[in-house]
Amino acid sequence: MPEPNNNEDNKKHITSVPPGWLLKVQKYSALTFSAFFGLHSLAVVVSPAVLGIETAGSVNQLANGIYQTPVLEPILLGAVSVHVMAGVGVRWWRAEMGRPNPLALAGWGLVPLVGAHFTIFRALPAKILGDSSLVTFEYVTHVLRRGGIGQWFLAIPLLVLSSYHVFVGLKRYFPRLAMTYSKKTTNLAVMGFSLLGVTSLVRIALQSEAVGWVAKQYRLVI
Repeated sequence: MPEPNNNEDNKKHITSVPPGWLLKVQKYSALTFSAFFGLHSLAVVVSPAVLGIETAGSVNQLANGIYQTPVLEPILLGAVSVHVMAGVGVRWWRAEMGRPNPLALAGWGLVPLVGAHFTIFRALPAKILGDSSLVTFEYVTHVLRRGGIGQWFLAIPLLVLSSYHVFVGLKRYFPRLAMTYSKKTTNLAVMGFSLLGVTSLVRIALQSEAVGWVAKQYRLVI
């Protein structure tokens, strides 16, 4: 009977464990995006549902003035790109372990959703109109109505997957959070966040559409 190949077993074990520096890159790049997620969510997910559209519009303008700057925006985009690449690297190292976990699957699902969201609400207005100053909740109303059911199938999965990825990811990266918040609490947070988001979407969709020159500008974009 041939002896077991210990070297081969050790090699598989080693290749399934990502190096520490790669895990740190994944962790700290996620923190940058999480900070943006918190501020952006306060402006566009929580405020419309809790404070109403008019007040939320002011909150959104304030938030945009913070993270849509020549300094911070490239940092945020860079952090997201690094986080995705680090995730690819971690997955490559863990290839021996089989199917990725739900946290990783949520991350992969977010890549096209975040890309589409950024394109519609930031890249296209900036390219066609010169900047994003007209991207208010009226623009969101325009997108939701003009895009029809497709925009809802984009927005709702984005809400659910992003909240799950951030809340569960923070628990994984920071063990103290995992000790403080149970799985049930985290699931309730995801559901609550998603419900707030859907409430905000409905309120935004039901407000009056833009008219005149502003409406024409919106139609140039989408």
